Amino acid sequence: MLETLLLGLFSVALLACVLTDTSILLALTFGLALFSGYALWKGNTPRAVLQMWWRGVHTIVPILVTFVLIGCITAFWRASGTIPAIVSYGAALATPSIMVLATFLLCALMSVLTGTAFGTGATMGVICMTMARGVGASELFVGGAIVAGSYFGDRMSPMSTSALLVATLTHTDIYQNLKAMFRTGLVPTLLACAIYFALGFVGHDAFATNEVTSNSITTLFAQSFDLSHITLLPAILIILLSFLRWHVQRMMAASIAAAVVIAVALQGIPLADLPRIAVFGYQPEGPALAAAIGGGGILSMGRVSAIVGLSSCYAGLFEATGFLHAFTERIAALASRLTPFGSIFVAGLVTSMVACNQTLSILLTYDLCKDIERDKAQLAVGIENTAVILSPVIPWSIAAAVPLTATGAPTACLAFAVYLYLLPLWNLGVAMRKRN
Repeated sequence: MLETLLLGLFSVALLACVLTDTSILLALTFGLALFSGYALWKGNTPRAVLQMWWRGVHTIVPILVTFVLIGCITAFWRASGTIPAIVSYGAALATPSIMVLATFLLCALMSVLTGTAFGTGATMGVICMTMARGVGASELFVGGAIVAGSYFGDRMSPMSTSALLVATLTHTDIYQNLKAMFRTGLVPTLLACAIYFALGFVGHDAFATNEVTSNSITTLFAQSFDLSHITLLPAILIILLSFLRWHVQRMMAASIAAAVVIAVALQGIPLADLPRIAVFGYQPEGPALAAAIGGGGILSMGRVSAIVGLSSCYAGLFEATGFLHAFTERIAALASRLTPFGSIFVAGLVTSMVACNQTLSILLTYDLCKDIERDKAQLAVGIENTAVILSPVIPWSIAAAVPLTATGAPTACLAFAVYLYLLPLWNLGVAMRKRN
C-alpha cells in the first residue's frame, strides 16, 4: 500500500512538471526524497541510503562519458563544416514533403549501423533537424521522426547495448532475437513510414517554425565555411568504424579528432578557441549563422546529465529495498486478461515512467516478468518490443531528453514518434488475437 502511495505521489509530481512546463529535475528530486524516505522507513541508516545512491550512480559513469563526447561531437561537427556540408549537399533533395519520412529512414539506418540512439540523435538527428529548418519542415514532425528512427536500431542492431542486455538477461542468442525483432516489427515499420510520408504533405505550412529557406541557408553556409569534401570525413568515420564494430565511444572520439583537425586546418578556427567550443558549443558570429548552426558543447548536456544522475540513484534504492517487488503479483494477474505480452507491456510502461532511463527500465521489467513469461525467447521479444522502445516516449526519461537536447527539438514532438507507439500496440493486438 505504501509503495503504491509513493509511486502515485511521484507520478503526480512528474505530471505536474510536464503540464506546467517546469523543470523535471524538481520532480526527480522530490522522488529521490520520497524513495530515500522509504529506504529509511525500511530500517536503513542514512549512510546506507547514501551508499545505495552511489551504487546507482556508479553504474552510469560510462553514460556520462558518452554525454561528454556527444556534447563535443555536436559542437565540432558544426565548427568543422561537417553539418553545413551535409546540409548543403542534401538541400537539393530535401523538400518538406519528404523530409519527415527521409528523417525517419536516415536515423533508423544510422542507429542500426552504430547501435546507439544517443549517437544517432547527436549526428544524423542534428543534420536532419538543420535541414528541416532550412526547408521549412515541421520541427514537431521531424523531431518525432528523429526520436523514433534513433531508437529503431536499439532493437534491430547487433551492436545495440540494449539488445545485448536483453539477450544477456534472458540467456538468448542475440541474432535469433534480431530475426524475431524483424518479424514482429515489419508491419509497424511500414505503417510508420506511411504516416511519416503523409505528415510531410500536411504539416510544413501549419507547423513550420523557421522561415529560413533552403536556398538562403545553403548560401549562408557557402559564404561562411569551406565546404570541400574533406569536411565529410568525421561523418564517414562514424559509418566506416561502425562496420568495423568499434566501441561507440571510440568511434565518437575518432570522429571528434578528425573534426578538430578540419576545423583548425580548413575552417581557420584558432587553437585557443577549441576548449571554449568543446565546453560552450560552437557560437559563430552573426545572428543568422548562429541561429542556423550554433550550439552543441559539453554544457548543453548538463540538464541531461543531472536527470540521469538523479534517476540512477533510484536504481540503487529500488534494488536494495525491493520497492517494486510489491507490484509483481499485480503484473502477473494481468497475464490472464492481457496475455503475458500484455503484462510485459504494462510493466515496461510503468518502469519506463519510474526508472527515467532505458537500462533500468529493462532490468526492472525483466525482474517483474521473468516468472510470467517462461519462454525465454518470447520474454526477450516482449522486453524488446516494450521496455526498450517505450522509454523514449516518456518526456522525463533520459532516453527522450538526449535526442531532444542534441537536436533542439520541442518536447511535444514525442507525440509524433509514431513508430514507438505502433510497435507495442500492434504486438499487443497480435497477442490478444492469438489468445482468442
